[in-house]
Amino acid sequence: MQVKGNSNIYGDNERVNYKKYRLITDSYINGTNLAKKGAIVGTADPHIALTINLFLREVGMPNFARKDSPKKRKLSRIILITCFTILFTFPLHKAFAATVNLAWNPSSGTNIAGYKIYYGTSSRSYSYNANVGKYTNCSLSGLQEGKKYYFAATAFNTSNVESAYSSEISYTIPTGSTSGTGTTLVLDNGGSGTKASGTWEISGASNSYSTKSVFSKSVGATYSFETALNGSQNVYLWWTYWDSRYTNVPVRIYNGSTLLGTVYVNQLQNGGKWNLLGTYNFSGQAKVVIESRSSSKSTCADAVKFTPAGSSTSTSSSTSTSTNVSSGCTLNAKFKETPMKVGAAYYTDRDYTITGGIPDFMLGRTLIRTVNDERSNTSSNGYLKFANPVNGWVYVLFDSRSSSIPNWLKEWELLSNRITTSFSSQPYLKVYRKQFGAGQCVDLGGNYGSGSSVETRSNYVVVYGN
Repeated sequence: MQVKGNSNIYGDNERVNYKKYRLITDSYINGTNLAKKGAIVGTADPHIALTINLFLREVGMPNFARKDSPKKRKLSRIILITCFTILFTFPLHKAFAATVNLAWNPSSGTNIAGYKIYYGTSSRSYSYNANVGKYTNCSLSGLQEGKKYYFAATAFNTSNVESAYSSEISYTIPTGSTSGTGTTLVLDNGGSGTKASGTWEISGASNSYSTKSVFSKSVGATYSFETALNGSQNVYLWWTYWDSRYTNVPVRIYNGSTLLGTVYVNQLQNGGKWNLLGTYNFSGQAKVVIESRSSSKSTCADAVKFTPAGSSTSTSSSTSTSTNVSSGCTLNAKFKETPMKVGAAYYTDRDYTITGGIPDFMLGRTLIRTVNDERSNTSSNGYLKFANPVNGWVYVLFDSRSSSIPNWLKEWELLSNRITTSFSSQPYLKVYRKQFGAGQCVDLGGNYGSGSSVETRSNYVVVYGN
């Protein structure tokens, strides 16, 4: 992961100098100072999280392992020096939900294979434990309101030798009805559970989720948000606006290593707010991965939010209202739909038909018939809009007489296919394609939008769906 410092490698003014992490000052639990000064941890949710920081002591091998020689004991010792954080997250002015989110810094020991979290309602007598592997965060649900719970961590190495318990932290679950509220979990960039590959810069864009967002113009760079999670969850993404943002950013949602779906988002729209990606079922580990696919356009990574399906998605901030990516995106009634096939009419006001050249992957999909009398439309967006029903390709069939296409179409991929028609003045239709996620708004400009050539040509049409 690279988060660059002083130089501006992209030649624009989006990047700024920013300290990646904040320093936690002394924290107090029951009047006792437990936090290590200057411990570096991820930034907690500034809206809804109560953070308790606990510095855990260094621990050695369990007693049963100390029969080894001093030399062997030194080699096999597991060191667990870490800052242990409890995040009890809840919507303000809502009832509390009995879920606790835990996060900690990695152990500095060698050959660490993973961590275990122990918890229960009696100090140092734990009824439950969770092996979370190498992850440094987890969510514990099903906890009873009004009960005081105790938590401790251990590390274990590749020989399956486990450390002694860390110092203990406790928390009392507030009393309140959990019905209809659920627990909101937010992962902010630079915090626990996040990981970057490739080059990412600190952005100067405003309206970030907390204090900053990051961006990349490195093709193939990824930014991931990962946490232990179970059940059906609404997944939201927050990004910031910049005029160079990429309009087709792929966002992949995983359950463990299994890909659940890919949503393509237009980051020129809906910046500075929560955008719903969809509802997904998780059974242990949830991961959201943002990928940069352009060297000329920027991709933003800021924050990801999970809320139990069916719960309220409002937050404590009036600027954080939730918005579906495809909200207000409906096909105008002047356009008509028909199956894509030979003989299909492709305009609503002409009798021209498709005569051949349809590739097999396009047959049977939905053809959106446009109005040819509107071929002179010069808008850059908003001419034709619809919500894509599935994850997949959307195709624009464009008059081959054009020597230069409009700017809104220039990020689409040109295929080699040529679709022929019964219109003798039109040699063929060129095929452009672009991927969109399920529920994502497809927002297209006019036939003569900015950047296009001015020669005579007919209107374009669209093909989409299964």
